[in-house]
Amino acid sequence: MAPSTILIVDDTPAIHVMIAALLRDDAYQLEHAYSGEEALTKVLAVSPDLVLLDIMMPDIDGFEVCRRLRSLPEVSEVPIIMLTALANRSSRLRGLAAGADDFVSKPFDQAELQVRIKTITRLDRYRRLLAERARFDRLVELAPDGILIIDGDGVVRLANPAIIRLLGLEDEDAAVGQRFSEFVASTERASWMSFFSRAKQSTGGRHISESTLQRADGGQTPVEITAGAFEWNHTDVVQVLVRDITRRKLAAEALERRNRELRSLTARLAEVQEAEQQNLARELHDRVGQSLTAISLNLTIIDQSLDSGPPSMIRSRLDDSLQLLEETARQVRTVMTELRPPMLDDYGLLPALRWQLEQFSVRTGINVRLEGDEPVPRLPRVVELTQFRICQEALNNVAKHAGASEVTVMHRTDQHESVLVIEDNGRGFNVEELSGATSEGHWGLLTMQERAWAVRGSVNVFSAPGQGTRVVSEVPLQSGQRPAP
Repeated sequence: MAPSTILIVDDTPAIHVMIAALLRDDAYQLEHAYSGEEALTKVLAVSPDLVLLDIMMPDIDGFEVCRRLRSLPEVSEVPIIMLTALANRSSRLRGLAAGADDFVSKPFDQAELQVRIKTITRLDRYRRLLAERARFDRLVELAPDGILIIDGDGVVRLANPAIIRLLGLEDEDAAVGQRFSEFVASTERASWMSFFSRAKQSTGGRHISESTLQRADGGQTPVEITAGAFEWNHTDVVQVLVRDITRRKLAAEALERRNRELRSLTARLAEVQEAEQQNLARELHDRVGQSLTAISLNLTIIDQSLDSGPPSMIRSRLDDSLQLLEETARQVRTVMTELRPPMLDDYGLLPALRWQLEQFSVRTGINVRLEGDEPVPRLPRVVELTQFRICQEALNNVAKHAGASEVTVMHRTDQHESVLVIEDNGRGFNVEELSGATSEGHWGLLTMQERAWAVRGSVNVFSAPGQGTRVVSEVPLQSGQRPAP
């Protein structure tokens, strides 16, 4: 324990020497001030445990110095013993009114001075310990994390309100006196005992681990435990901090699930891209390629017949070639439209959706209805394309899975967002089951969500068996996006 610091304030150097001689056998750190002004400055620098203050000084008397010391928050509670040659009652009353704690008369009696100083410093240390204990108790009580003091046998000696709430107990008495291992999930107890053993054997160290607590209601809570050994009330104990990491665990699980979905989606997108390329190659080969082959054959025959062939045959071949060219051009336009409909760029979202629904109805026989007006001015290009592709994917899902006879597409726009709703009267499904699956429908939902998330939007699906399906895509009209012309 560090020695107590005593600030001696007296304008007579001989008094300083005398007091130092009287206290030479005691373990005190002595500091000196030779005027009231110097004392007021030095007291803040040395933060003494006791001030010995002379009353009769030339610049500022001891009464005024005492009053000023009591007005300084940093040292307002430091004990002050006044040194006085004035033995009258009025001087003592003035000193007490100024804030003095005790008086010692000059000339000093060595035994009396030593006893008074020891008594005052001991009481002050006790007062400080009580204040520190009160602050500690308050911090423990208000701490958001659980705090425990556990003895060497693993028995709880102190438990704050946070750990009581975490365990679902009624009050502190339900925890104090119990082995903490009883509140640890049975699957984690062996690990806890090993962790606790390491913590109590390494004074000054800090150990961190994760565990699971068993709550009074039967539930379990994942926690992070930080433990360290120290001395408390002359006993070796372990202080344990317990933090609820439920949210952290859920966030980590969500992140891992999201990463798995992204990895799966990347693989799925590669498969889809390969399939689209194969379909495009097949379309070009089976339809456009065959037409071009026929045109090439006609032109070869015409070339060979120019000198000797009958004009009627040449004319027939030319007419056939022209028809094939028209058919080829139509097929190429169809392929281009399927890749990206030109009306989306030329006319906007509503005309493109109308065309999309007409094509969908022709292909599937499902009745369609479009509600909404074309926004003025037009939406940003990225918003139009996102909503068009989400509608395209939703319609594909309807055709493959819904068994619907009617589809309604609604679009509305305000100054903040574009909202697209695709609703069918099909068989419906359990949304939660689909979210955890790897089916074709799951990929469709994930693809729509990815498109929306890419522009800080969202896609939500509402459905139940026998009640149809409702897909809602909300895309913000973000500042800085360039609107379509």
